[in-house]
Amino acid sequence: MQKSNIRQSILTILVLVAKCNMGYASEDVERGWFYYERPPQIASQPVQEQYKSYKQLLDEVKAEYDELEAKAIINPSPENVKDYRNAMQLVSDKSAKLAMLAATQNWQDPNSRISLQATSGSGIQQDLDKARLQNAEIVRKYGIFYFFAKDCKYCEVEASEIKRLEATYGIHVVAISMDGSQLPEFSNTLPDNGFSANLGVTKPGALIAFDSTTRKAVPIGYGYLHFDEIMKRIQALFISGTAYTNEYLKSDMPVKIDE
Repeated sequence: MQKSNIRQSILTILVLVAKCNMGYASEDVERGWFYYERPPQIASQPVQEQYKSYKQLLDEVKAEYDELEAKAIINPSPENVKDYRNAMQLVSDKSAKLAMLAATQNWQDPNSRISLQATSGSGIQQDLDKARLQNAEIVRKYGIFYFFAKDCKYCEVEASEIKRLEATYGIHVVAISMDGSQLPEFSNTLPDNGFSANLGVTKPGALIAFDSTTRKAVPIGYGYLHFDEIMKRIQALFISGTAYTNEYLKSDMPVKIDE
């Protein structure tokens, strides 16, 4: 019984080998059924662009990306999530290449803003000296109104930052109570008496810069702000000119504030 099974297996193998050999032309038979020949090389054809513009291509890619994202959100199967992750990785890689090339080309361009910045040494000191002069001009021209109330979420902690702003930069700060409450940091707190309405303030926590030369008030922000951030915002608004939108938009060469 066992010999019969072995004989049958051998016959099966021989039949398979014979069929394989029959599949080749007669001139290839002597090479054996195991012979492998590389397929003929086909000359690559240039890929024809199927889009009218890069904007059109980008719109199509974005549409495909949005579809993958929506599919993963609605049906977060392992396959759909994997497809979406791959799409995100592709976008991330392209963005990283763009960012890196933009940065390195800025180093090489004598007209770029980055190439004209100091990164260390005496150049940084010169920039700091310039910033101090700008701050001194700001302190001379501008004051800060701080509108607060008892039910304001961040007013108490922000009061400490505003006090540090006053002590560090010497800028004059006036705290104005919108509900009659007091702040320990400011003994010279003033009652509202219509100040908020005149300056367009509707909520407590407002920081307002007042230009003593133009008699104009410009909002700086609301909520919690570090005292250095407050000064940076004042510089950005008034040195760049964006505090006065109409004049800024009419200017031929708007000033940029270095980050």
